[in-house]
Amino acid sequence: MITYLTICLCVLVTLQPGGGRRAAASLYAAMCLVHELTHIYTPGALYYILNGGLTSIVLAYLCRYGRCSQFTDNMIYVCIASILLNFYGLVIYQLYMDPASYNLAFHGVYILAILILLKKDREHGLDICDRLSIFRVFHNQRSHLGGQVR
Repeated sequence: MITYLTICLCVLVTLQPGGGRRAAASLYAAMCLVHELTHIYTPGALYYILNGGLTSIVLAYLCRYGRCSQFTDNMIYVCIASILLNFYGLVIYQLYMDPASYNLAFHGVYILAILILLKKDREHGLDICDRLSIFRVFHNQRSHLGGQVR
């Protein structure tokens, strides 16, 4: 499931409009890809430490260069949640506990990141959301015809 969410994040990055928003989204998606690949090849506690450190680098970049919109603020919150979850994952790994709660929480973080990528900023946003909304089309027809659909 997390692989599909990572692919969805990568596709949404390509749909981001311009500049800083695309750069921040690309950086986060690259971190998610590394997170996915290190899951396969990195043993034990090193996995959580590596991903927490990588997320810290992304967070530092966003705090330094990206504090200009609600989008980057939301991505900063997602990075903080990711760092805390990696610390939690390290703790449950050291205690030999089942990682199901860690995995489920990361599914939630990825879904939250996808929703942030779909949300419009004041300056930017995805026009694809408006184009795919069939209800908006019906609403526009009613408003042009005085509330009646022919």
